[in-house]
Amino acid sequence: MLLRICVTALCLNQFKLLMEGAYKYSIQMKIERGLQSQNLADVLTTITDCAHYIREYPFPGFVHNIFFKLAQAFQGELFGRKFEQSLNIIRLRIVTAIRECSGSLLGVAIPSEDIVRCIMKVSHSNDYKARSMTLLFFASLGRLIFDDIKVHNLVIESLDCTEQTELSAAIQAASELAKHSLPFSVSILRKIAELLGSNRLSHWVRSELMAVVANLKDLSLTKQCLQLEMALLDGSDHKMRPAVYNSLTQLVSRGEQNVAEQISILLRGLYKAILQRDKALISCILLNLSKLSAFSQHWSREHILTLRDFYVQIELLNSKAVLGAWLRCLEVLSTSEKHNKILIEEHKWISLLNDVNVVLRIHAINLALNLVQQNSAANAHFGPLLFDAIIQTLRESQEAALSAVHSSPTPFSDPILGQRFFALISKFVRGPSCTVSLAKCLTENLLSAEREELLSRCLSKFPLELLAVICDVWTECRNFVLSSLVGCVNFSPCTSLAKLPPTFFSLLLAVVPSACYGAEHPFSALIGRMEEIVGKMDHWALYQMARSALRYGHWRRFALPLLQRVQRQTENLETKSWLMALAYVAESQPAAFSTEELQRAETLLQRAALYLKALVSSEKDQPFWFAADYVSSLLSSLKCVRFLLTTVEIELSNGENDAAFCVGTSADERAIIFEELAEVQKSKSFDADTQTLLQMALLIRICLLMEQYLDFLVASKKDRPMLSEIRIEDLGESTQNSIPCFQTRNFFGLICWAREELLAFHGDGTNQRDLKSCLQLLRNLLEQLTGFPLGLPRFFFQRVQFTKIKLSISPQSTDGRGVYRVSSMDLLPVIIEGIIESNNRKAIESVLVVLTLRRDNTAPTEKRQHIQLEQGDNYFKAQFLLKIVHQKATKINAKVYFVDSVTKKQWCDESDMATLTVELADGTH
Repeated sequence: MLLRICVTALCLNQFKLLMEGAYKYSIQMKIERGLQSQNLADVLTTITDCAHYIREYPFPGFVHNIFFKLAQAFQGELFGRKFEQSLNIIRLRIVTAIRECSGSLLGVAIPSEDIVRCIMKVSHSNDYKARSMTLLFFASLGRLIFDDIKVHNLVIESLDCTEQTELSAAIQAASELAKHSLPFSVSILRKIAELLGSNRLSHWVRSELMAVVANLKDLSLTKQCLQLEMALLDGSDHKMRPAVYNSLTQLVSRGEQNVAEQISILLRGLYKAILQRDKALISCILLNLSKLSAFSQHWSREHILTLRDFYVQIELLNSKAVLGAWLRCLEVLSTSEKHNKILIEEHKWISLLNDVNVVLRIHAINLALNLVQQNSAANAHFGPLLFDAIIQTLRESQEAALSAVHSSPTPFSDPILGQRFFALISKFVRGPSCTVSLAKCLTENLLSAEREELLSRCLSKFPLELLAVICDVWTECRNFVLSSLVGCVNFSPCTSLAKLPPTFFSLLLAVVPSACYGAEHPFSALIGRMEEIVGKMDHWALYQMARSALRYGHWRRFALPLLQRVQRQTENLETKSWLMALAYVAESQPAAFSTEELQRAETLLQRAALYLKALVSSEKDQPFWFAADYVSSLLSSLKCVRFLLTTVEIELSNGENDAAFCVGTSADERAIIFEELAEVQKSKSFDADTQTLLQMALLIRICLLMEQYLDFLVASKKDRPMLSEIRIEDLGESTQNSIPCFQTRNFFGLICWAREELLAFHGDGTNQRDLKSCLQLLRNLLEQLTGFPLGLPRFFFQRVQFTKIKLSISPQSTDGRGVYRVSSMDLLPVIIEGIIESNNRKAIESVLVVLTLRRDNTAPTEKRQHIQLEQGDNYFKAQFLLKIVHQKATKINAKVYFVDSVTKKQWCDESDMATLTVELADGTH
């Protein structure tokens, strides 16, 4: 099966290299043939496929060509009279296809007057539907044609039309153009003020026009917009007020200009709305205030006091929704230390911690929690009441979980409410106001129940996730959680256990030490019952359990049988290969610290690495590359440890006194480990989570520690470095006190322990120690470090964030062989284009394009170009001029490195390849 995967991967890569040059040409021909079809269904299908083609190859020239063909089809002359009755259907499909390409994909296209010229002809049609489609087309291309004056004039003129469909399309176009054009922002604001001043427009149209104001590109117009807001609020149209408030709040939020003025306007409006007892308007104003609460620097003390003192009037309205909206404002404001102190001065709302309404109580808990965590003095006022409210609400949620079994509706039937509440408890557990006794009390309330009731509680993942947080932060609670869960497993029927979510078993695996597999340990009963339990569970649940076992170090005993069971029932080749790779990794966990066991583990990791490398080659879009590199680094580490162990045991048995022979000969192996770990951690884990990055950093610290100790042994006594200079605690943001994961924290503690052992053994580095004692210490340290059940990092399995850079190289060959021919007398211009696709919060600020030229029997040469990106840019282009003088084929490969704006580190991207093969056409040289 491994051979099949490798052959398939090789064929796919070769096919891509051969077809890359002809890809654009073939797609363009396919689109042209589809648009010229006599069948309407074929035409519509071709238009729909255009969005897919653009996503596959999102480069400027290609995107522009497709847009121009769609514009010609929109105009209608391409079809003649054959689709005269269905032309608006085709236009609607074109607009839909372009909307699918909106955003970053649309931003790479080349602005062109040809597209506007084609579409403008339709704007003069007598058919209002055709005119509406024209406006929608311009709205879809707003990011591309926002500077065209003809489009500006058309949209503004269309706002005077009386046909509702056309007017709606004109408003959509105005909204899109206003997002991108400064001149249009000025013109459209003037037009909107004119339209709103008249009384001929319906309430719906006036509200939609106000939504256009919220999107204005020119934020210098904010002051004029606020004046327009004041004039509209003073008018008689009461129904317009929510739209006016919403629009202006959105506008000032975008630019953070005149935020304080908008807050004052909203507070004055809130006072009037309370006097009128208009609950809907009050809720609207409070919602806008909560949005502006994020800009805490613009809130004055008077603003805070005014909003706080509205509590009594709002409470008299007897509206839980309004009171909840008021609390949401204070929740956001309370996260600021300055405003926190103001809110503590008076707290009449504290009674809401005992309110019968669960939603209000949760809002009050969040507010009190913010006050306590920002101000330790507030703990005396709110601490006991806050914890009592948490316990009371927790018990109600448990009763709700029991009621859910009997289908009785409760407030906690809403999963969002339950998730929010348990997230607040997790925040409390991690905060400074929580103590060991409070954490134990929470744990007992979560787990102290009859077995049947406990099983029903464990059907929800939120309590289990909370228990996982408690066990990570407060290790004193782990034994109680372990005993409760193990008792639940040992004495519950398998049918009930099979219904539990994988989160339950993940928590159980997290709190069980990996060494606790003896027959006397209660956890051994789960191992004995696994066959009966897993027979009643689906494969996805079993895989999740195996994944958790691998993450928490239970590889061989727990994860391996689960993976083998799922793998036997899997038919998909790729999935089967992934499961086999994981099974080999799980089986590689050493059962003892011996050369034979390490050799066995190496063999299994080699097999896993082969499967993962084949998967990396077969599918570039899948995140197998990190797993493959991580397993390779594990394999190199085991090889080095086995080599050291072998030589140490030989020296200990022979009694030789040659430390240089013992540890110096493995320098190359140790260098490989450093290179691989550094490559994985610094270059290929840009999208990894914090725990994965921290774990990689700790692995590098282990290598550093052992490397420095080996250098200490090999060096002459006068040149020996001081072991006290090894700084294990230097981990950047992550120190021992801030590591959230219990397992990683223990691993950090083990490394610190190893360092202290070395310092205690050698003192200041000048005292004499015989080689045998040093080697025995080295062996003990290797045994402890190798035997620690660290587990696989989260990024090995899951990619919440992704970053992919698509590359294109030109010129491209169309001869079918993938070879471009050039004269030796000419310079070859090579252009590398890149499109960045990412959801990572760390923006990319610069890229480095590296062009590698390889020829037979000659060393490769490199050319580099650094490109600085503006904020929001996702497209870059690098140009090179090359002189080709060798008659044999020259392979040109492009690779991209990038630097993010947060860490300023350089990362490597291998998600796409750009390759060009060049030959001389004249046969010289």
